[in-house]
Amino acid sequence: MLRKNKYDKFTLHYKEDNVVYNQIFLDFINYKLPILKVFRNQEKTKVMLIEYGRKYYVMKVFKPNGKPIEILYKSLFKKDYCLNLIRRNDQLWDRGMRFQNDIYLLAQRKRRFCTDLVMLPTY
Repeated sequence: MLRKNKYDKFTLHYKEDNVVYNQIFLDFINYKLPILKVFRNQEKTKVMLIEYGRKYYVMKVFKPNGKPIEILYKSLFKKDYCLNLIRRNDQLWDRGMRFQNDIYLLAQRKRRFCTDLVMLPTY
């Protein structure tokens, strides 16, 4: 079961049983998370290893940039790709299927036609 919550300008979509992911996101927004390693640091995608409560998590931050027309067309045709992905994963969980690389938290912030994303998948 997916839950939806608002924090500041972000819309949080998260799995019901993992409240710790919300706290990780809040600490990330408030610059309180220790970043152990950066796997990818490009202009629009950042992937990092963080530590929270003596456990390690991978956080993905995606900020699309580029041509405004291209971003508009992608938003019209693809809609909310990551939100649809977390919904499909949740449907599979309801059917009893468990697998790696599931997304437990998706935070979205809309700006114009594009969306800034913060994802916390499990590995």
